[in-house]
Amino acid sequence: MVVDGIPSRKYPTVRTPTFSPDGKHFAFLAERGGKVFVVLDGVDQPPYDGIADPQFSDNGAHFLYSAGKDAKDLLIVDGREVRQSGVKWAEFRPGGAHIAIVAEEKGKQFLIVDGKEGPRYDGIDFPQYHFLDDSTWPFSGDGKHMAYAATKGPASCVVLDGHEGPTYDQIGELATSFDGRRYAYVAKQGIQQFVVLDGQEGQPYDEVSFPAFSHDGRRFAFIAKNHSKQFIVADGQEGPPYDEVEPFEFSPDGKSLDYVARRGKKELLVSNGHAGAEVDDVSLLAFSSNSRHRATIGKRADKSFISIDGREGPLLDEIFLPRNPTISNDGSMEYLAARDHIFYRVRQDPAHN
Repeated sequence: MVVDGIPSRKYPTVRTPTFSPDGKHFAFLAERGGKVFVVLDGVDQPPYDGIADPQFSDNGAHFLYSAGKDAKDLLIVDGREVRQSGVKWAEFRPGGAHIAIVAEEKGKQFLIVDGKEGPRYDGIDFPQYHFLDDSTWPFSGDGKHMAYAATKGPASCVVLDGHEGPTYDQIGELATSFDGRRYAYVAKQGIQQFVVLDGQEGQPYDEVSFPAFSHDGRRFAFIAKNHSKQFIVADGQEGPPYDEVEPFEFSPDGKSLDYVARRGKKELLVSNGHAGAEVDDVSLLAFSSNSRHRATIGKRADKSFISIDGREGPLLDEIFLPRNPTISNDGSMEYLAARDHIFYRVRQDPAHN
């Protein structure tokens, strides 16, 4: 393994390079003599029959992985075997101080947090992640509250800070506000679906998905479907129906809610209920951190373009964007593009495209 130009010792096999989020620590897996072991910051750890899912805590201070030894499943945290057998899943709490573990014994699943076992259920439902979720399941974003869905016989319920909620036929997606004071989940009862928001059941729909809070927790929205049409329900108000609605995004300050909708073969950006022009394809790229500007990428015929605050930039043959595109607080954006077999570095702002 070569890190920053410096080679490690040689092993028959090396794989799975993993940096800590702060970049201060590095680990990889190596094999020798039929055994697998972690090399953490250049130091060989104990060997096992197999190792999977190595991960650092978000502050880089802790490291865990699952391992197999003598036909037993183990969970290794900071070099210590903290649990044998039955580990289904493990996750660090935000801040890295503690971990949550889903374990299974005698056909029952239960959550272990800070070494304390929770009640046993027929099953604990794993989370459905989406990009608006500020939480690290099962914890809220601030790590002070915990919520998960559990199965009890034919029914399911949400367990919030250790307290079971009402049972339904099925629990779908679950969302909490960053501070954990608000929660929402999709419940299914019979053929209908609805959102339970802060303990209150909402209006039933044919389908419900993607419940999410703004970062400050003041706003809440989800996607609903009735009679083959989809629409956004934001703060209790239904938006216009479309053939399809893509997952929405709140601005950092929570004041704006944008999403892409499809009408027939055309797509459009809907911002705070105002529909933009129809194009062949459009995607929301980013909000500026001060929430004053937004950027989208669109396509018309065989040409692509960037729009900043609704103003279209030049038509280009191809646009090359980084994995996480950004827009500055003054509304400007830079990217690479090609047109007529020439490559350009493009700087675009809302006033002068």
